[in-house]
Amino acid sequence: MKHLLFILFISCTVQQTIAQDPDLLDNEWYLEELVIDSEVIPALSFPPEPKIGRIEFTNEFVRISFCDQHTAVVVYDVTEDIFTLDLLVTLGEGCERQENVDFETIYLSVFLEDDIFKNPFSYDILPKGGGVLGLIITNVDGDQAVYGNELLSAPTQDILSFKVYPNPVGEELTVSSPNNEVLSVEIYDINGKKVDTFQSENQASNKLNVSSLGSGIYFLKIHTEVGLVTKKIIKK
Repeated sequence: MKHLLFILFISCTVQQTIAQDPDLLDNEWYLEELVIDSEVIPALSFPPEPKIGRIEFTNEFVRISFCDQHTAVVVYDVTEDIFTLDLLVTLGEGCERQENVDFETIYLSVFLEDDIFKNPFSYDILPKGGGVLGLIITNVDGDQAVYGNELLSAPTQDILSFKVYPNPVGEELTVSSPNNEVLSVEIYDINGKKVDTFQSENQASNKLNVSSLGSGIYFLKIHTEVGLVTKKIIKK
């Protein structure tokens, strides 16, 4: 109840401003990838939970939905495609899947650090053809969150057909799929930095030597003939 009253109070006291591009407000945007320290991190391809990876803009608020819904007051620049965020309120019960919980931390790092927003943010809306639009949000450090106004994902059966084992892994990791050709595999650390790349030698199964990786959580970006699949691994 306190959260609701707080949001209503903000709604009544914040001066309404209008974004310069009406497409920003007229669309619900779906996360496609992050660009952190010039490294590309694809959005997770795990079976989605409600509202996961979406962002919505109104005249007064930005709602960043992932495991929780993070609502912030937004103020748009009247002359440029720039906005600032303030007064964060977080509601929700979290994700059930640990992979999504881990990724949310990386995702939110584009917007804030130690509860301080990385203002100002610029945005670009780009046509992708067929009425599909792309949205790129860039923070003051140059990191980006990239969205589209259509939900794009690999078919569930393709995602579930991938096997990554053993996990946790010691020295050798196997990535295999009976249905899809594995083209290459990139490994990113928890901070979004790419630490290794493997080119496919066997289209059905790939054995990756990960003995040089330090202990911790990593994400695999698996390039396939049908798109991208992301998997989390733990290095012992």
